[in-house]
Amino acid sequence: MEKSILSKKLFDSINALEESLKKKWSTVDKSVTNFYQNIHNGFYDFTCKSMGLDSADNIESMGDYEWEYKDQLKFDTTYLYNFFSNGMGDYIALDENKPIENGSFLWSKSELPKMNLNFWDMIDEWIIVGLDN
Repeated sequence: MEKSILSKKLFDSINALEESLKKKWSTVDKSVTNFYQNIHNGFYDFTCKSMGLDSADNIESMGDYEWEYKDQLKFDTTYLYNFFSNGMGDYIALDENKPIENGSFLWSKSELPKMNLNFWDMIDEWIIVGLDN
């Protein structure tokens, strides 16, 4: 019985995805979708409500924001979705059209993004940063 409650909560969280990502959810790497659908709808450090995978209802296209350096970007931000935030303007975003091994971006509100990063390696590294601080 408890598993069905959890499954319903996870299903509801997927329904909470931004419409543009919900339509493309099947194109997101299976390791990410499996995490959200079978393990957990994101998590964070309770004290700062960040430093973890965002809940499905907080995953948004990076193209929805006005970045001060947007005119310097040489790629389309509508395909990038934030899956992690540190609460201070830094994000880990995933390009839905690239493999997870090199489709991640370290995104900052004040610097140009670092590209072609491994998604899970970046998630692990930033969680360690959060735990160390």
